[in-house]
Amino acid sequence: MINLMRKNQRWLMLMVSIIVIVAFVFLYNKTDLDKLGQSSVGTIYGRAVTGSEFARSEKQFDIARLLGMYDLLQVLASGDDANQTENYVWNTLILRKNAENLRIVPSSEAVAEKIQQLPVFQTESQFDFEKYQAFVANGLTPRGFSEEQLNELVRDDLRLARLRDLVGSSAVVTEGEVMDAYGMAFRKRHLLLVKMKRDAFEKDSIVTPAEIKEHFEKNKATYQNEEKRSAKFVSFVLSDADKKLAGKERVAALQPISEKADAFSQRLLKPGANFEAIAKELVVPVQETATFTTAAPPAEIASLPNVGSSVFALTAEMPDSEVLQTPDGFYIFHLAKTEPATPQTLEQATPKITSTLKEEKVAAALTAKSDELHKTLQAAVKSGQTFTQAAQAAGLTVETIPPYAPAELQQSQDFSADRLVQMRAATLAEGAISDLIPTMDGGAIAFLEKLEPLDEAKWKTDRESILDRYSSSRVEMTFGEWFRAQRAAAQVRRGPSAG
Repeated sequence: MINLMRKNQRWLMLMVSIIVIVAFVFLYNKTDLDKLGQSSVGTIYGRAVTGSEFARSEKQFDIARLLGMYDLLQVLASGDDANQTENYVWNTLILRKNAENLRIVPSSEAVAEKIQQLPVFQTESQFDFEKYQAFVANGLTPRGFSEEQLNELVRDDLRLARLRDLVGSSAVVTEGEVMDAYGMAFRKRHLLLVKMKRDAFEKDSIVTPAEIKEHFEKNKATYQNEEKRSAKFVSFVLSDADKKLAGKERVAALQPISEKADAFSQRLLKPGANFEAIAKELVVPVQETATFTTAAPPAEIASLPNVGSSVFALTAEMPDSEVLQTPDGFYIFHLAKTEPATPQTLEQATPKITSTLKEEKVAAALTAKSDELHKTLQAAVKSGQTFTQAAQAAGLTVETIPPYAPAELQQSQDFSADRLVQMRAATLAEGAISDLIPTMDGGAIAFLEKLEPLDEAKWKTDRESILDRYSSSRVEMTFGEWFRAQRAAAQVRRGPSAG
């Protein structure tokens, strides 16, 4: 064998060399691999983004969350929809492109310093190299990442900070502007109200049979008897005595019944599994409910969390639920019968139609009356009458609200109608009358009788912190608007046929 290898040594070395070269091409030339092995998942700035490039950024999203880089995530994971990971990938590419255009290149020293400052690597406010090594081993390596990917993530954070500084420098905030905003929040307001109760309009809001019939004919498709279902189920629950247990004893009591429920559930996953046959084999009683709607499960299961939605998620193809856990045990459901939704008759739909039309009439009458009163009160005040005189002349009762500042309401746990009116009236100018402010029991028209002067002593105390917060908020708004514009300019197109 050795002689044979020696005889063919040159040929063998040639084959080994070819294999090594091919391996290097496929393993290390990622651009070629992307072109050969991955199709486009979309385009940005007119260029295709491959699946492997997208996947690498997705993994970086996970790393950023593990590191608690929430400032970076707040910008890059935001977007028009709820898909945070996808937003992160596209927005990262936009961030890097704009940083490149503005020649923002974080130095290695800045990256190293930032890494050492990350809270996840701190012990007693000092950089802990062992924590760093552990993160590399447990957070990066299993994802196929190295320290370089961590460095790139931190570079993104530094790019973002520099871009925010550059863009935010155009956000000019004047002290007068901040004082006005501060005054809106902290100046005391003296408010007068006239209220209108919806009850007063209900007696005159009569719905006739002809109106009900006309509405029904126009909207038949929306009036349906709800779908009903019945379900068979098995339960694995604690005994009455065990339900009184707590802590480790309760956990120990739950363990064996949890295993029984899991065994039942696993058997249901097998092809051709039969719910009742498995129950019989495992000697578990099967119970069956009466038919019910999703919102009104029968008494025997009504206390179970999300039971209605769980049963109504079952289909003929997948009739068995997952294990539904409760504080006292476990349940598994099987779809027994379905009664489809059916069109309602005029008689069945009449109560709901009556309620809908009556509500519309009351709202319309309330709005019309408030518009009329608003004009009357405004004209009377302009002619020189006080708001109270004008309201009383119109047969209205005036209520006085104790002086308040809108900022005080933010701290309040009061959710009454008056608080709602106070919040909505916070932007009224002194001497102005509001339009109708709707409340649960009707509505109110507010009049700002007096706006107290700004408390100069309080302003001097709060001035610096308020200026800082207001400036930071303006920078964030300016940067947010700028970044949204860059996102639009990037012309992101999703999907393999994008572009």
